[in-house]
Amino acid sequence: KMTEELEQILSQLTQPDNAIIQQATAQLKQAFKDPAIIPGLCNANLCKHLASNMQIRQSAAVMLRLRVKKHWKKISPNDRESLKAVVLQAFMQETEHTVQHSLSQLCAVMVKHETPDHWPALLQLLTQSTKSGNPHDRQVGLLLLNKVIESNPEPFKPHYCQLLQLLRSVLEDHNNPTALYYCILTLTAITAFTGTEEMHLMRSILPNLIVALKCLIKADENQASEAMEVFNELMESEVSIIVPHVADIVRFFLEVRPECVISTVLKQKLLNPILQAIFPVLTAAPAPGEQDPEDEEDNSGDGTDNESPKHCAAQIIDTMALHMPPEKLFQQLMPLTQTCLASENPYQRKGGLMCLAVLAEGCADHIRTKMLKSVLQTVCQSLSDSSEVVRSAGLFALGQFSEHLQPEVSTYCSELMPLLLGYLSSLNQAKIGHVTKAFYALENFMENLGADIEPYLPTLMETMLSALNNTDNLKIKELAVSAIGAIANAAKELLVPYFTPVIESLKGFLTTTTEEMRSLQTQSLDTLSVLARTIGKDVFSPLAAECVQLGLNLTDTIDDPDLRRFHVHPNTHTETPMCPSLSFSVENAYIDEKEDACEALGEIAFNDSALLLFIHFNFLLRCFCTSFVPHSALLKLLDIVVPCFLETVRTEPERHVVMGVLESMNSVIKSCKEVVFKNPSRLKEISHAIRDVLKKKTPCQDSGGDEVDDEDQQAEYDAMLQEFAGEGIPLVAASVPADNFFPFLNDLLPFIMNKAKSSCTVADRSFSVGRLSNRLLPVLVAGAKDSDPEVRNNSVFGLGCLAQAAGPICCKNVLPALVARLPLKEDQEENNTVFSCLAMLYTHSPALVQSKAHLHLFIFEDEFRSLWSKLVINCRNWMLHSKVCFLKFMLC
Repeated sequence: KMTEELEQILSQLTQPDNAIIQQATAQLKQAFKDPAIIPGLCNANLCKHLASNMQIRQSAAVMLRLRVKKHWKKISPNDRESLKAVVLQAFMQETEHTVQHSLSQLCAVMVKHETPDHWPALLQLLTQSTKSGNPHDRQVGLLLLNKVIESNPEPFKPHYCQLLQLLRSVLEDHNNPTALYYCILTLTAITAFTGTEEMHLMRSILPNLIVALKCLIKADENQASEAMEVFNELMESEVSIIVPHVADIVRFFLEVRPECVISTVLKQKLLNPILQAIFPVLTAAPAPGEQDPEDEEDNSGDGTDNESPKHCAAQIIDTMALHMPPEKLFQQLMPLTQTCLASENPYQRKGGLMCLAVLAEGCADHIRTKMLKSVLQTVCQSLSDSSEVVRSAGLFALGQFSEHLQPEVSTYCSELMPLLLGYLSSLNQAKIGHVTKAFYALENFMENLGADIEPYLPTLMETMLSALNNTDNLKIKELAVSAIGAIANAAKELLVPYFTPVIESLKGFLTTTTEEMRSLQTQSLDTLSVLARTIGKDVFSPLAAECVQLGLNLTDTIDDPDLRRFHVHPNTHTETPMCPSLSFSVENAYIDEKEDACEALGEIAFNDSALLLFIHFNFLLRCFCTSFVPHSALLKLLDIVVPCFLETVRTEPERHVVMGVLESMNSVIKSCKEVVFKNPSRLKEISHAIRDVLKKKTPCQDSGGDEVDDEDQQAEYDAMLQEFAGEGIPLVAASVPADNFFPFLNDLLPFIMNKAKSSCTVADRSFSVGRLSNRLLPVLVAGAKDSDPEVRNNSVFGLGCLAQAAGPICCKNVLPALVARLPLKEDQEENNTVFSCLAMLYTHSPALVQSKAHLHLFIFEDEFRSLWSKLVINCRNWMLHSKVCFLKFMLC
């Protein structure tokens, strides 16, 4: 009876009548309260004379799956055993693929609760069906195998060797593409769980896998695209399986041209074939009457990211730039790029510019030091090209250069700013996509100009305020608001004359309640936070309380994570009364919002000591306020934080994450010094972590097990990662006794000294001479003669450190040489170092100063007067100390 009632209810759910569906839903909810619901649903699947409708059988399987997933423990043991038998029987009797799929998903949910060893009938069915001589039975068996292993791969681990042998044989069945599809998905699911005993079998499968994928592409491209995720899983989990077959895999990629990551192609001499395959895609013209996705006009200006072949081709070059030595890449890439840039075809020129743009991040040092002027000239010429697609690509390239090639690119502001301003004034505002690219280039460039933006400020602000007041297009208003934030980052207090009209415009956007203006409101909040940090406390303080209250109100009333993602400007006088409203909870699902919440708390704590009154919510932080031993809470915190740092360095596969961790660890060591090393094992752990990075032994530097000894055979980002690690060496050395650190220093020095070779990159040489200390005089002297100014700068710094620690020096030669080069014409913040040196000379060599006093007194007086107004307080203090010492010795 229950089965017949369920069939009727499920049949009503398929009717195109809302009233009937609502009635059936209410009946189904009532039926689920009856313990007989599970046997009834099983019968609805099994008894075809009752469930002649395929939709009813499928619905019954879905209902069962939902019931089992949530209420397995409430099902009696007898019903469980009955359910396991009935589901397998229904699966084998079923002829409709959609119902089989639903039943396999039901089995997968049951396997999460009932391991394979407790369900021998399932293993028996899988063995019989996957080895059947009937292609259909084999296909159905592989479907079931895929679903149950995807749901819970680990319990099947004892059967992996047998399973891999089965999959290898299935991969040879090229006439059954569906079986191939489920076979490859199963292989993908178990890859992350395979161990050393399965490694040989996995390697032997790779050639068959490539051939099977080629067959699957011909049969069903969508299934093939999903199946190709197996390579991503292999590269992330078991890259050593890939390495012996890398040449075959790359050739396969080149045939189908998907997005891929290729980090070992240089060893296989495949770089040129890859580029020869990529460039025709990157430079291809769209079909007549069509445009590339990035060039299509989108009135909202919010064109979504696309995965077109051209987009993937650019991503491949971007990946190469991030992972390959620039010299090797540019040797092959630049001839192709130059040919494109000189072409009569606008899409060829566009492709050449796109290529330059995506190189900027990964090869920044190479471009900055060897070809910046020439590539900037190329990009500037593209802005006057007759083709709009070329101009758009030029704007994108300029934006990329401005973002990644600082500070050198900013030195060309006198050439680039007039060009950008003139270009912006001539734009057709109806073409939002193109306007967006122009603003992108302008923002990235001017944000880093600093005080050099002053000559262009009137024109810039006139353009931006005009866009805010004289256009109805919300996207253009949003772009202008964002640009004002970039201008504020550069101009700081120089923006004060424009502060009032800017704030008046922002107020209207900040208080809006309409959904269509939400994006503009979010951008206005971000720009407001920039103004709060840059315009100056005296100017912004009258608005601080109002702004903080606005932010708190918005976070409470509007459920939009992007809107909540803005920085609260800390202000001691206005924020203290509002601290009780700040929540320490970051338990929502929006990761970016959590990140910004933590950043806001950090910024408030840094600027506003009143926050300490509210830290009692957190036990560890409360210890800072209540402990009688000042360092006890800090030691507890370090025992949590530092092991997390070290564990991340040892296990994290992403370079950017490890860079951030190393930077944070360096900051902690710099701030806490010897307290970090109170734990006896901490020095060894940190030193070994630094050593592992320098030796390229961390997961984020994984090169498939191959050693790369030649220092010029690495990508710039790999060198940057090692630089972050190397920066920790002098910090550790300054925090622990020399005798304790000496054994570890001897272990680290060879790796650093190896980077001082003339064949190494500028970044490596600069890193090396900036970090070396004891026993390094020959290296530093050679670095002081280097052709690059940054390398020479760090070399001279190293020599100065050696001189400072070396004891007695020949002051009679040093003092005249030092004075002869004063006053400093640039980098006047270095006056702090200069005058500390003078004070030290006065203190330790009074006789020398007395003998030279008549030569140097007036020189010093003139320098003091000329530099007084420009020096920061601590520098003035050093000057006063120097002058006092000098006069004291004059009176002796």
